[in-house]
Amino acid sequence: MPQPWLQTWLAAAAFYYPALWVSASAASAGPALCARIFARAHWRILRIGPAGTFAASWVESSGVTHSVRFIVFGGLLLGIVLILAAGIWRAGKNHRVLSGLFTATLADFALAELALYLRFARASKIGIAAEALVLFAVLTFGLAQMLAGRRARTYLARFRNLLAAYLPAPILFGVFHARRGPWHFWIFPAALSIPAVAAAMIASLFNRSAAEPMNAGKSGGVPGRSPHPGWAAVAVGSALSIAIYFGSAQAGRAVEQARRKRAQSTLAALPPAPAGEPYAKTFFQKGVNFSAEFPATYDSRAARKLLAELPHYGINSIALVPYGWTRSHGTEVFRSRGMGTWENDLGLEILTRVAHEHGMTVMLKPAVWRAFEIRIPQPAARAAWFRSYRRFILHYARLAARMHADIFCIGGEFVHLTQYSDEWRAIIASVRRVYPGPIVYAANFGKEFERITFWDHLDYIGLQEYYPLPADLSAQSLVAKVEAVQKTYRRPVIFTEVGFPSLEAANVRPWDDSGRRRVSLGLQARCYQAIFQTFYRQPWFEGMYWWNLETNGRGGPGDGS
Repeated sequence: MPQPWLQTWLAAAAFYYPALWVSASAASAGPALCARIFARAHWRILRIGPAGTFAASWVESSGVTHSVRFIVFGGLLLGIVLILAAGIWRAGKNHRVLSGLFTATLADFALAELALYLRFARASKIGIAAEALVLFAVLTFGLAQMLAGRRARTYLARFRNLLAAYLPAPILFGVFHARRGPWHFWIFPAALSIPAVAAAMIASLFNRSAAEPMNAGKSGGVPGRSPHPGWAAVAVGSALSIAIYFGSAQAGRAVEQARRKRAQSTLAALPPAPAGEPYAKTFFQKGVNFSAEFPATYDSRAARKLLAELPHYGINSIALVPYGWTRSHGTEVFRSRGMGTWENDLGLEILTRVAHEHGMTVMLKPAVWRAFEIRIPQPAARAAWFRSYRRFILHYARLAARMHADIFCIGGEFVHLTQYSDEWRAIIASVRRVYPGPIVYAANFGKEFERITFWDHLDYIGLQEYYPLPADLSAQSLVAKVEAVQKTYRRPVIFTEVGFPSLEAANVRPWDDSGRRRVSLGLQARCYQAIFQTFYRQPWFEGMYWWNLETNGRGGPGDGS
């Protein structure tokens, strides 16, 4: 007969995946589902897959799309976890190992969600920290329950048992989640494993297994029940894992197809792209970067509604910015695929047609997340990266041709890679073979902009204009920097990005909207005016794209971005 601890471990392993899937779904989709049921919020995003279910709801007020999932995120998440944990404990009081497993994973995933929320959301962190403490207590309780079926008299043995029984699953799930995304996805495995280890250290202080002898023939006071799961639990957990994996994959494909059909119907109702119409090589662009921001993704009604209002503010051009990423020390450039992504191709096509319908031109401006950090000194690895990047950018060049984007940006802010001019000239030649319109590169201010040598292969010189301004906000020295490049390469100049935060000292660090500085709308307005008045009448200047207008309409007098 196998040892009881082996049966217990196999049962926990069999139920790993169901516990992970349920926990990930409850943490990621639960708040939105509650808002949908009790607050009559609208669905904005629903994704189902082997990694769990993700959902978000939204409401609109004063032209701004708010995510219910983020507005009341912490409170809803905590309530969901406490209710589910109580239900699991009551239903599984005779199966402490498995109920503890579900309780621990539920709290663990909720903690990971809060960690991501704290990392990316602008919100008060005091309430979230208090909720995290409660979730940590639930995690510790769940792990303590898992000790019920394990004979271990010493603290180190109990701690070792918990790590072996619980920790492999969240680590594997977190790594799987992280390897499919950009660098910041690696926060997730850390957010799953670090609280679990800390909670296991505390849970191991309680010698629960000593209080429930393995040979007592009882569990929780119920005669005849073993305190550890048996082979039946192993079989049930394995079957449930298989069913969830294949069932969720099928459901996810159905949701994806339904969203694609809705987007295609929206696209078909708009005026078609002007196929065969010639491109203007130069034109003045009074633009904004129109970035996709949750929950108003590029294929959303809220994004189309906001876009249609822009001509009333003198805007005649928009830049659409689909993001890709390169993993740390990697050589592959990834783009987001599928209808579940914020900047999917159908959404880009839809917004391009809406912009054209309202008399605006469109720059398609693919970007790589945190491109300025990418360093690839090894020649072989760098060659592999450029091959991958060429595939990435050619996908969007073909899309730009298909939707008749008026200008195409081949990349931007690769401050450590634009010194390799031959590689960029080859990319430019490849793009010109598939896209017949004008092209630009978006150089970061400073050394990159001033040292690029392939401007003569482009139609525009593009600058991400975040040069600091002096205390008197004079931009004349900035004109001299830009004009020096323009005179050398004799190409018109556009600011592919330009902007200032509405914070104190905005002129000193125009790119920085972080920190605890006070909001200063007046300084922001004066900085904008200084740039506008200085460059507008320069004969070689062909416009600017302010950074940025978000599709969800976020902003207002108290916003410092």
